[in-house]
Amino acid sequence: MTEELDLLAGELALGVLDGAERAEALRLRLSDPEFAAAVERWESVLAPLSEAASAADPADLWQRVEPRLTDRGASATVSDLSLRRSVARWRAGTVAAASVAAALALVMVTRPAPAPVGPPQVATQTARAIAVAQLSGEEEGPVLTVRYEPGDGALAIRAENVQAGAALAPELWVIPDGAAPQSLGQIAADGTSRIVVPIDLRRLMQDGAVLAITIEKQSATPHPAPSSSPVAVGRMATI
Repeated sequence: MTEELDLLAGELALGVLDGAERAEALRLRLSDPEFAAAVERWESVLAPLSEAASAADPADLWQRVEPRLTDRGASATVSDLSLRRSVARWRAGTVAAASVAAALALVMVTRPAPAPVGPPQVATQTARAIAVAQLSGEEEGPVLTVRYEPGDGALAIRAENVQAGAALAPELWVIPDGAAPQSLGQIAADGTSRIVVPIDLRRLMQDGAVLAITIEKQSATPHPAPSSSPVAVGRMATI
Protein backbone atom coordinates (compact mmCIF):
# COMPACT_ATOMS: atom_id res chain seq x y z
CA MET A 1 0.00 0.00 0.00
CA THR A 2 1.24 3.49 -0.85
CA GLU A 3 1.88 6.11 1.83
CA GLU A 4 -0.91 8.25 0.35
CA LEU A 5 -3.48 5.43 0.70
CA ASP A 6 -2.31 4.72 4.25
CA LEU A 7 -2.85 8.40 5.10
CA LEU A 8 -6.31 8.24 3.53
CA ALA A 9 -7.09 5.20 5.70
CA GLY A 10 -6.01 7.14 8.80
CA GLU A 11 -8.17 10.12 7.87
CA LEU A 12 -11.18 7.85 7.36
CA ALA A 13 -10.57 6.30 10.78
CA LEU A 14 -10.45 9.80 12.29
CA GLY A 15 -13.75 10.69 10.62
CA VAL A 16 -12.43 13.88 9.05
CA LEU A 17 -13.11 13.16 5.35
CA ASP A 18 -16.07 14.55 3.47
CA GLY A 19 -17.40 14.86 -0.05
CA ALA A 20 -15.67 12.95 -2.84
CA GLU A 21 -12.72 11.93 -0.66
CA ARG A 22 -14.99 10.25 1.88
CA ALA A 23 -16.94 8.51 -0.91
CA GLU A 24 -13.73 7.16 -2.43
CA ALA A 25 -12.39 6.02 0.96
CA LEU A 26 -15.63 4.19 1.77
CA ARG A 27 -15.59 2.52 -1.64
CA LEU A 28 -12.01 1.38 -1.08
CA ARG A 29 -12.84 0.06 2.39
CA LEU A 30 -15.48 -2.22 0.93
CA SER A 31 -13.63 -3.29 -2.23
CA ASP A 32 -9.95 -3.39 -1.13
CA PRO A 33 -9.13 -5.79 1.76
CA GLU A 34 -5.68 -4.24 2.24
CA PHE A 35 -7.16 -0.75 2.60
CA ALA A 36 -9.87 -2.08 4.96
CA ALA A 37 -7.16 -3.65 7.14
CA ALA A 38 -5.29 -0.34 7.22
CA VAL A 39 -8.44 1.49 8.40
CA GLU A 40 -8.95 -1.06 11.19
CA ARG A 41 -5.29 -0.72 12.19
CA TRP A 42 -5.63 3.07 12.39
CA GLU A 43 -8.86 2.72 14.40
CA SER A 44 -7.12 0.51 16.98
CA VAL A 45 -4.18 2.92 17.22
CA LEU A 46 -6.35 6.03 17.48
CA ALA A 47 -8.87 4.65 19.99
CA PRO A 48 -6.69 5.31 23.10
CA LEU A 49 -5.79 8.77 21.78
CA SER A 50 -9.46 9.59 21.25
CA GLU A 51 -10.23 8.68 24.86
CA ALA A 52 -7.40 10.85 26.13
CA ALA A 53 -8.35 13.77 23.90
CA SER A 54 -11.94 13.71 25.09
CA ALA A 55 -10.78 15.07 28.47
CA ALA A 56 -8.95 18.02 26.88
CA ASP A 57 -10.37 21.39 25.84
CA PRO A 58 -10.18 21.42 21.98
CA ALA A 59 -9.98 25.23 21.83
CA ASP A 60 -7.10 25.37 24.31
CA LEU A 61 -5.28 22.52 22.53
CA TRP A 62 -5.59 24.24 19.16
CA GLN A 63 -4.23 27.51 20.58
CA ARG A 64 -1.09 25.65 21.63
CA VAL A 65 -0.70 23.77 18.33
CA GLU A 66 -1.38 26.57 15.83
CA PRO A 67 1.59 28.83 16.75
CA ARG A 68 4.00 25.93 16.17
CA LEU A 69 2.70 25.59 12.64
CA THR A 70 2.67 29.27 11.74
CA ASP A 71 6.13 29.94 13.27
CA ARG A 72 7.76 27.73 10.62
CA GLY A 73 7.06 30.45 8.01
CA ALA A 74 8.60 30.11 4.58
CA SER A 75 10.78 27.16 5.62
CA ALA A 76 7.79 24.83 5.66
CA THR A 77 8.38 21.52 3.88
CA VAL A 78 6.02 19.22 2.05
CA SER A 79 5.70 17.22 5.27
CA ASP A 80 4.71 20.39 7.13
CA LEU A 81 1.99 21.12 4.59
CA SER A 82 0.69 17.58 4.91
CA LEU A 83 0.66 17.98 8.68
CA ARG A 84 -1.24 21.27 8.49
CA ARG A 85 -3.79 19.65 6.21
CA SER A 86 -4.26 16.77 8.60
CA VAL A 87 -4.51 19.01 11.66
CA ALA A 88 -7.08 21.23 9.93
CA ARG A 89 -9.15 18.17 9.14
CA TRP A 90 -8.76 16.89 12.68
CA ARG A 91 -9.98 20.21 14.03
CA ALA A 92 -13.06 20.10 11.81
CA GLY A 93 -13.60 16.46 12.67
CA THR A 94 -13.88 17.12 16.40
CA VAL A 95 -16.97 19.21 15.68
CA ALA A 96 -18.46 16.77 13.16
CA ALA A 97 -17.93 13.73 15.39
CA ALA A 98 -19.93 15.30 18.18
CA SER A 99 -23.06 15.26 15.98
CA VAL A 100 -22.97 11.55 15.14
CA ALA A 101 -25.86 9.49 16.52
CA ALA A 102 -26.96 5.92 15.81
CA ALA A 103 -30.63 4.99 15.54
CA LEU A 104 -31.54 1.45 16.57
CA ALA A 105 -34.68 -0.30 15.31
CA LEU A 106 -35.56 -3.91 14.52
CA VAL A 107 -35.40 -4.72 10.81
CA MET A 108 -38.08 -6.98 9.41
CA VAL A 109 -37.02 -8.98 6.35
CA THR A 110 -39.80 -10.87 4.62
CA ARG A 111 -39.30 -14.16 2.84
CA PRO A 112 -40.46 -14.39 -0.79
CA ALA A 113 -43.75 -16.16 -1.42
CA PRO A 114 -43.48 -19.22 -3.70
CA ALA A 115 -44.45 -18.52 -7.30
CA PRO A 116 -47.81 -20.02 -8.27
CA VAL A 117 -47.71 -22.99 -10.62
CA GLY A 118 -49.76 -22.59 -13.77
CA PRO A 119 -49.81 -23.45 -17.44
CA PRO A 120 -46.86 -22.33 -19.56
CA GLN A 121 -47.21 -18.86 -21.01
CA VAL A 122 -46.19 -17.81 -24.47
CA ALA A 123 -43.59 -15.07 -24.33
CA THR A 124 -44.76 -11.84 -25.90
CA GLN A 125 -41.46 -9.97 -25.54
CA THR A 126 -37.79 -10.65 -25.09
CA ALA A 127 -37.06 -11.72 -21.51
CA ARG A 128 -34.72 -9.52 -19.53
CA ALA A 129 -31.50 -11.14 -18.39
CA ILE A 130 -31.29 -11.77 -14.67
CA ALA A 131 -28.13 -11.11 -12.66
CA VAL A 132 -26.57 -13.36 -10.06
CA ALA A 133 -23.67 -13.03 -7.65
CA GLN A 134 -21.88 -15.05 -5.01
CA LEU A 135 -20.43 -13.15 -2.07
CA SER A 136 -17.80 -14.76 0.11
CA GLY A 137 -15.29 -13.77 2.75
CA GLU A 138 -12.54 -15.64 4.54
CA GLU A 139 -12.25 -19.42 4.33
CA GLU A 140 -15.15 -21.06 6.18
CA GLY A 141 -16.68 -17.60 6.50
CA PRO A 142 -20.01 -16.28 5.23
CA VAL A 143 -21.32 -17.24 1.81
CA LEU A 144 -24.24 -15.48 0.14
CA THR A 145 -25.91 -16.03 -3.21
CA VAL A 146 -27.82 -13.16 -4.82
CA ARG A 147 -30.37 -13.21 -7.65
CA TYR A 148 -31.62 -9.96 -9.18
CA GLU A 149 -34.73 -9.63 -11.35
CA PRO A 150 -34.49 -6.33 -13.28
CA GLY A 151 -38.17 -6.43 -14.25
CA ASP A 152 -39.46 -5.67 -10.76
CA GLY A 153 -36.14 -4.78 -9.09
CA ALA A 154 -36.40 -7.75 -6.71
CA LEU A 155 -33.34 -9.21 -4.98
CA ALA A 156 -33.39 -12.68 -3.43
CA ILE A 157 -30.46 -13.28 -1.07
CA ARG A 158 -29.57 -16.63 0.45
CA ALA A 159 -27.21 -16.28 3.45
CA GLU A 160 -25.18 -18.98 5.17
CA ASN A 161 -22.75 -18.78 8.08
CA VAL A 162 -23.12 -15.01 8.57
CA GLN A 163 -22.21 -14.11 12.15
CA ALA A 164 -24.01 -11.10 13.61
CA GLY A 165 -24.13 -10.26 17.32
CA ALA A 166 -26.98 -8.88 19.37
CA ALA A 167 -28.64 -5.78 17.88
CA LEU A 168 -26.59 -6.26 14.68
CA ALA A 169 -27.56 -7.42 11.20
CA PRO A 170 -25.92 -7.97 7.78
CA GLU A 171 -26.38 -5.04 5.40
CA LEU A 172 -26.07 -5.35 1.63
CA TRP A 173 -24.28 -2.64 -0.37
CA VAL A 174 -23.75 -1.96 -4.06
CA ILE A 175 -20.52 -0.11 -4.81
CA PRO A 176 -20.56 2.07 -7.95
CA ASP A 177 -17.23 2.56 -9.67
CA GLY A 178 -15.64 5.71 -8.24
CA ALA A 179 -18.59 6.56 -5.99
CA ALA A 180 -19.78 5.94 -2.44
CA PRO A 181 -21.36 2.62 -1.46
CA GLN A 182 -25.16 2.59 -1.55
CA SER A 183 -27.13 0.52 0.97
CA LEU A 184 -29.74 -1.88 -0.39
CA GLY A 185 -30.98 -2.69 3.10
CA GLN A 186 -30.44 -5.26 5.83
CA ILE A 187 -31.05 -8.98 5.44
CA ALA A 188 -31.44 -12.05 7.61
CA ALA A 189 -28.21 -13.64 8.84
CA ASP A 190 -29.46 -17.07 7.82
CA GLY A 191 -31.88 -18.27 5.16
CA THR A 192 -33.49 -16.30 2.33
CA SER A 193 -34.33 -12.60 2.33
CA ARG A 194 -36.07 -10.48 -0.29
CA ILE A 195 -35.34 -6.84 -1.06
CA VAL A 196 -36.94 -4.55 -3.63
CA VAL A 197 -34.21 -2.25 -4.92
CA PRO A 198 -35.23 1.44 -4.91
CA ILE A 199 -35.89 2.72 -8.43
CA ASP A 200 -33.07 5.29 -8.25
CA LEU A 201 -30.53 2.54 -7.47
CA ARG A 202 -31.57 0.00 -10.10
CA ARG A 203 -29.27 1.54 -12.68
CA LEU A 204 -26.35 0.36 -10.48
CA MET A 205 -27.46 -3.28 -10.56
CA GLN A 206 -25.60 -4.27 -13.69
CA ASP A 207 -23.05 -6.77 -14.92
CA GLY A 208 -19.77 -6.37 -13.00
CA ALA A 209 -21.28 -4.36 -10.14
CA VAL A 210 -19.59 -4.98 -6.78
CA LEU A 211 -21.79 -6.14 -3.90
CA ALA A 212 -20.64 -6.32 -0.28
CA ILE A 213 -21.96 -7.30 3.12
CA THR A 214 -21.07 -5.46 6.34
CA ILE A 215 -22.37 -6.02 9.86
CA GLU A 216 -24.24 -2.96 11.09
CA LYS A 217 -26.57 -1.93 13.90
CA GLN A 218 -30.11 -3.08 13.23
CA SER A 219 -32.11 -0.38 11.48
CA ALA A 220 -35.44 -0.22 9.70
CA THR A 221 -33.93 2.15 7.13
CA PRO A 222 -30.69 1.81 5.12
CA HIS A 223 -27.59 3.37 6.67
CA PRO A 224 -25.98 6.29 4.78
CA ALA A 225 -22.51 4.68 4.92
CA PRO A 226 -20.89 1.47 6.17
CA SER A 227 -19.33 1.60 9.63
CA SER A 228 -17.23 -1.56 9.36
CA SER A 229 -15.18 -3.58 6.90
CA PRO A 230 -16.97 -6.07 4.60
CA VAL A 231 -17.32 -9.70 5.65
CA ALA A 232 -18.18 -10.84 2.11
CA VAL A 233 -17.69 -9.36 -1.37
CA GLY A 234 -18.67 -10.45 -4.89
CA ARG A 235 -19.51 -9.24 -8.40
CA MET A 236 -22.77 -9.49 -10.33
CA ALA A 237 -22.93 -11.36 -13.61
CA THR A 238 -25.85 -11.44 -16.05
CA ILE A 239 -27.09 -14.80 -17.31
